[in-house]
Amino acid sequence: MFHLKEQHVFYLFLMAGAGFFLKLSWDIPSGIGVENDPGAAFLPIVICVLILFLVSYLFVIEFREKSEKLFFSRAEFFALVGTLLLIFVYIFILSLIGFFASTIIFLFLFQRLNSYLLNSGGFNYKSYLVSALFSFIATLSIYFVFSVLFKMSLP
Repeated sequence: MFHLKEQHVFYLFLMAGAGFFLKLSWDIPSGIGVENDPGAAFLPIVICVLILFLVSYLFVIEFREKSEKLFFSRAEFFALVGTLLLIFVYIFILSLIGFFASTIIFLFLFQRLNSYLLNSGGFNYKSYLVSALFSFIATLSIYFVFSVLFKMSLP
């Protein structure tokens, strides 16, 4: 009997994505004209083929393995749905209020959500302070790396 687990679906999505990017990689022009130059498409093609090979291997290994079904607890389910919702909202508010403010808000709410649902954390001033401090420092670090070191403009 053919039983498809959630890992199989994930692996199929990864294989489809790698196949899509492999097709896009073949279309990258290599117009330098230098002899023995692999071109700009070489590394993306190698990475896509490697991903396809490794994910196919994982798919076969998972398919052969007999295991019991895994279930989410109620708290884990709400944490997953809340996280996906936060990511969705973050993507939309990023262009509205900018990187700095939206990332601080996202990281703070993400940490509070997971602390509340998964660790049964109640209202504690210290945990809120740690969450706020973490959000601010992580956002500053990301901003410093991309804006100052890589000289990229963030939204």
